[in-house]
Amino acid sequence: PERRPARRASLPRAKEDARVPRQEHRTRIDPTAAMAGPAVRYTLRRFPAAQVAILELCNPPVNALSKEIREALLQGVQRADADPDVRGVIVKGAGAGFSGGADISEFASGRALEAPVLPDVCDALEDCSKPVVAAIHGNAMGGGLEVAMGCHARVAAEGATLSLPEVKLGILPGAGGTQRLPRLVGVKHAISVMTSGRPLGPAEAHDMGLVDEVVPAGGELEERLLEAAASRIEGALDGSLALRRSSELTCPESENTVTNTVAEAKRILNPTGNMGGKESALAICDAVAAAATQPYAEGLRVEQRLIRELAVSPTSLALRHLFFAERGVLKIPELAPGTPGGAAAADGATLTRNVGVIGAGDAPQAVPQPQA
Repeated sequence: PERRPARRASLPRAKEDARVPRQEHRTRIDPTAAMAGPAVRYTLRRFPAAQVAILELCNPPVNALSKEIREALLQGVQRADADPDVRGVIVKGAGAGFSGGADISEFASGRALEAPVLPDVCDALEDCSKPVVAAIHGNAMGGGLEVAMGCHARVAAEGATLSLPEVKLGILPGAGGTQRLPRLVGVKHAISVMTSGRPLGPAEAHDMGLVDEVVPAGGELEERLLEAAASRIEGALDGSLALRRSSELTCPESENTVTNTVAEAKRILNPTGNMGGKESALAICDAVAAAATQPYAEGLRVEQRLIRELAVSPTSLALRHLFFAERGVLKIPELAPGTPGGAAAADGATLTRNVGVIGAGDAPQAVPQPQA
């Protein structure tokens, strides 16, 4: 079916006391000011029944959510919300994908914690008084998927992938992802997706309830994806489609089912009970339990406390070091194109295919090298 009527909330706001008080976490940027550079391209487009603001993330190669992107995205949605001629908002990515998530290089510099932080941006998208739809193609990973979950609906192109892989870095989704995903797909699916970090295809994501519509592959895919997003906006405006503020949904399971599901997941994830390397997966279970049993505001506080603890854990520090080290070895200057013995160059330089490594024995060993 095209949409799932169960557990949908209409677009009008729920009671404010069920949400984090605005002054505690909202960052305001003057929506009348000029856009903060080219980080997010802001364009207006007239569709058959409405004029829509399109916010396009522009940070190649993967549209990482750097501070500049966060500032411009927040400013863009506030600008659209304040414009009486704009009836809805579409968020999309430029280039090959929606967004690869947080700029992990900002973790070490501290820029990831500079305002506006990503949870504030996701809340601003959800708080918009006009329908906001994410148009997903390529990858929507980590914080990128959290941005999409902050929107009121999601349409995805066939071939897209959606994932929350933070567990592979020893942390958890920290922009409301552990709170929104269980409300959208249920506790069991949410734990499975986040503790494995595995990518979802659009069809599976649609069956779970994470994606509202899948746009088939074919010609003019980008245009058809925008039209599908605009159709969702138009449906919300005429009342034929209900859009969801995911933080205002409730998980479908009973409290007893939640307790049993979380306990079983922890048993499977950590059968020996020694925690070794499983801290982030177990913390995800605790955050999901909070999403299922507490208001969004309280659950978000649990999520933020857990990610602060995980970010300084030995496991996470080691996994992040490994993440950068694996990418660093592929950037050896001596193997760059144009250098003697480096990758194939226009002047016919020799392509390095193998490296000899002398170990503890008498004979060297040939190790294949990745090709540029």
